[in-house]
Amino acid sequence: MRKLLASTAVMLALSMPALAQDYTPDANAKPGGTITITYKDDVATLDPAIGYDWQALVLAMSAWPSVTRALGIVYQSALPQLLLTICVLAAYGRAVALHRFLLVGILTLVVCVAVWWAWPSVGYVGVLPLSDAEMKAAGLIYPQDYGGYLTRLLMQGPARITPEVITGVVGFPSYHTVMACLVVFYLWRTLLFIPALLFNMAMLVATLVHGGHHLIDVIGGLAVFALGVWLAHRLIRPQP
Repeated sequence: MRKLLASTAVMLALSMPALAQDYTPDANAKPGGTITITYKDDVATLDPAIGYDWQALVLAMSAWPSVTRALGIVYQSALPQLLLTICVLAAYGRAVALHRFLLVGILTLVVCVAVWWAWPSVGYVGVLPLSDAEMKAAGLIYPQDYGGYLTRLLMQGPARITPEVITGVVGFPSYHTVMACLVVFYLWRTLLFIPALLFNMAMLVATLVHGGHHLIDVIGGLAVFALGVWLAHRLIRPQP
């Protein structure tokens, strides 16, 4: 029970920024420096080079609004899945796996934010030839101007910290991809492995459709996850 409570506390601490809804910055504070978005210009050339067309994907999905809405629910389930995984690992008594799970989550989050901080980017969201009404009818969870909103957020910073500001900002590497891999990898040999595998295969599609990610963002997320697992499994070894 102590391990379950401690592990849950760690995950809640990681998600605390999303709860900072009532903080309002000093209205008289001077604006900070500017940020130069360079990576987005480089990454935009990578997807076509490997044959991926985000706009074609989303427009095709818009013909299936029920499926697209379901993917939206999947996309927003990442944090609950992490908490569920903690509970399952604790219930199975897998202390080493639980500690590795938490360490991988922390390490990969640091890496994703650090890479994005060095090479900030925004996804494709906002370039679709659809109105807000058409996007809503298609089951998409973001407005047509979301890409412009993210760009302004990068350039100017938030006037008020809310969950909407905290989430959906990091482009490359995709942390939604990391979270999906975390859940599936550490639920191996549990009753929830197959459901988690199928659910998070849908998460990868949802990350592209609803996250507005470049395909290279997802590939980057897979690489960061592999690095995190490699490090965690060498830092936390089973006791003899």
